[in-house]
Amino acid sequence: MSSLIIYFLSYSLQKNSPESFKSAPQSQGSKGITIYSPDRDIKVFVPVLAAPNVSSFQLAETLLAANLKGYKNFRTIGLFGYGKDGKYVYQLDGEITLEYPLPVNFDAYDKAKNTTYVYSIEKPVVFLYGKDGKWKEIDSQWDKQSRKLTVRTKIIGTFAFSIPEDGQKTIKTIQ
Repeated sequence: MSSLIIYFLSYSLQKNSPESFKSAPQSQGSKGITIYSPDRDIKVFVPVLAAPNVSSFQLAETLLAANLKGYKNFRTIGLFGYGKDGKYVYQLDGEITLEYPLPVNFDAYDKAKNTTYVYSIEKPVVFLYGKDGKWKEIDSQWDKQSRKLTVRTKIIGTFAFSIPEDGQKTIKTIQ
């Protein structure tokens, strides 16, 4: 199963090698790069030392279906890294930080019932699509007060943001 890329934002590291970061002024961003999703909702910080062999990153909205039993998926993104040889980099040398301030609700359309359900986001869960073609739940931190979901990982790829079906509130049904 492959992902279909709708749009993407690429950030090239070729001009920003570790040497150029070392000589940069000590201000926010001097120790790495920050990549934003096209809608600027999702922010990824990549420390220079985390990705010395990566020449470019791509952050993309994807349509890779995260059909996870017991979960409702509300967003899927891909964070891809490429080496100087153009090959995909799956694992980094250090951790990156992915932050996503979540909305209070999301809509899900059920085509079979021709109905839209509005769900409350109470306990988000993050999955990563592995090399083996399976989704695996990964560690994340959820700050309910600020509504910020944070993931720290050395592995990059396609991430699915989901909520468990049990215990979620259906706010309203639209037919």
